[in-house]
Amino acid sequence: MSKAVRVVPLVFLLSTLTANADNISIPKYQIPQLNYSKIMEGKKGTSFAAAKKQIRGKNADVFAKALPSVVKVLTNDGHGSGVIASKQGFILTNYHVIEGYETVGVLFSSDSDGDDILLADVVRVDQIADLALLKLKGPRPGLVSINPAKSKPKIGDDVHAIGHPYGEDWTYTRGYVSQYRKNYAWQSGIADHHVADVIQTQTPINPGNSGGPLLNDNGELIGINSFGNSQAEGINFAVSLDTVSSFLKLKTNRVRKISTAQPGVLVNSEDENKNGNPDGYLWDSNSNQIVDIYGLDKDENQIIEKLFIDKNENGIAELTVILGASLPNPMPGIIYAFDENEDETIDGYGHDENEDGQIDKFY
Repeated sequence: MSKAVRVVPLVFLLSTLTANADNISIPKYQIPQLNYSKIMEGKKGTSFAAAKKQIRGKNADVFAKALPSVVKVLTNDGHGSGVIASKQGFILTNYHVIEGYETVGVLFSSDSDGDDILLADVVRVDQIADLALLKLKGPRPGLVSINPAKSKPKIGDDVHAIGHPYGEDWTYTRGYVSQYRKNYAWQSGIADHHVADVIQTQTPINPGNSGGPLLNDNGELIGINSFGNSQAEGINFAVSLDTVSSFLKLKTNRVRKISTAQPGVLVNSEDENKNGNPDGYLWDSNSNQIVDIYGLDKDENQIIEKLFIDKNENGIAELTVILGASLPNPMPGIIYAFDENEDETIDGYGHDENEDGQIDKFY
């Protein structure tokens, strides 16, 4: 992720993936299966008027060229956008659009007269870059795949987006490239950290646009629209084609590592090294909405090395719990470091040699 990669045509990459489709494993998520009747409700609420009635304007050629390659992705929880990446039936979207699902529904702009929704399997995910690859379960005649851009966009270049923001289906928006940001880190949830090369754009992007294409003036793919800054206007981001190309080369899923330690309600997490994996955790042990425990997992092995406990919730830890293996001179068991007067100087140590929750020795 730290180095730029050569942009490889998506069709070539996906043809390679097709040959190995039988070897692709899908993670088993612990949530309900796709409810077909529920996604059929999603189809009934879908408007196809914008796709059928195209009043030509200055940028109508971009819209008309890309429209057949843009799909609506449906789950029990809602919808997002996607883009057809190959005639073999592969579709690119965001991970957060399909999170938790092995199978999703797919609608095309030409599906207004049909009663069925095509289903697609989730065949590859990258939680950290927020990307997912789908594969249609059955054949779809006449698939039109998007063409990848031959060159990177430049700052100030016009860009275009097509998606389904807030249920306004097949909506076209236009803007420009504000900046190209490598190894950009962002957080989308309590423990949801991401990093990817992204294109910052002023192009309006809203919920429902996620997973859809960001296009250049030739209607070629330059990124996957992914997220916006909720605290500002006109600051939106698309995962760049560089990162998409790297994603398509993955042979296994790239899944975020999250600590299994749960000493309370997880309030937030930190990613100091900006690699997409949490290395610090903030908990509220008594559910009063105040952080009173901070956990450190510096090596990101999902084992907390240190817990800083602030019993009176004044921002100063009175007790630090240290796993012996994390000390300069490793010791078996757990070490407790006490700062009872909260002057940020350790007053004494306790040693729980057999890790039974009882201090065996004081120092």
